[in-house]
Amino acid sequence: MEALRKKAGGSSVTVNSGFRSIAHNAASGGASNSMHVYGVAGDIVVSGHSTLQTYRIAETCGFSGLEAYTHSWQHVDSRVQYPSYGSGSWWWESGTV
Repeated sequence: MEALRKKAGGSSVTVNSGFRSIAHNAASGGASNSMHVYGVAGDIVVSGHSTLQTYRIAETCGFSGLEAYTHSWQHVDSRVQYPSYGSGSWWWESGTV
């Protein structure tokens, strides 16, 4: 988040949703394997930046999971997935780069 804040010119980053308990995640309609329940995700708003601008900045900050930028907030996470061949993978729902 700090890298994103700095790359956004020092704009404030508001985390609307970070860690969620399993019960809260289920009640809010989150996926059962949501990165929020592992504490490695945030739904954020960056002051003065559109969600598309935030998405593009987030692509350069080391996040491994980015959800579509079509909401009023941007989902970012630091998931680590290891397929059978042992390499980490990235999940960018609506990549723009």
